[in-house]
Amino acid sequence: MDEPSRELTLTKGMPEDMAYPYVDRIKGSLDEAKKYVKEKRGYLERDLSKMFTRTRICDLPKDCAEYPDRYLKPGDAIRCEFTVGHHEGIYIGNKEVIHVSSHLDGKDASKCKEDACARVGKLVPNFVHSPNDRIQILIYRIRVRTYDQIINEAKKYAENKYGLGEYGLLSKNCQHFASLCAIGKERLSDQEFIRYMLTVDKDYERAAALVGV
Repeated sequence: MDEPSRELTLTKGMPEDMAYPYVDRIKGSLDEAKKYVKEKRGYLERDLSKMFTRTRICDLPKDCAEYPDRYLKPGDAIRCEFTVGHHEGIYIGNKEVIHVSSHLDGKDASKCKEDACARVGKLVPNFVHSPNDRIQILIYRIRVRTYDQIINEAKKYAENKYGLGEYGLLSKNCQHFASLCAIGKERLSDQEFIRYMLTVDKDYERAAALVGV
């Protein structure tokens, strides 16, 4: 699902007969035709699985944190910048967001990892620290869940305290959580940058603090 198609309802799955146009290209037995179709279907599904994680980033006006319902829909995957890297969560409306955080004295999760988990918080000051902080939308090019489904998933993970005791630079952090809610798959959106940071600084804890995810 791309940004211009944001309002469109998408088909959830791939019908069984989608691959059958290939059949007229096959010469041979029915079993050979079925094998060919199965292989082509597998290639297509693998290609689509890569597309599920591709996103576009939409910059929002400066007053979004102060007036979020002007620009955001409940169920939007959102992010903001840290000193280095990005923090991500799911907006659920009424100026609230579900994200992986500690909510302790305004510190980000990387500095209070033992307490970090999925939880409901206010957009300001729990997700961003100031009404002037920039917020962006992560728009998945292929939507596999409705907005309501994304919210329900986020609430379920918050109830189960997703990430508690498991938070890390490469697992169970805010980016994994937001992706899991949106597409059902954990994904580290800053992975290329984090890999670079780890090549520059071999100290895992220090690199994690710098990235802040």
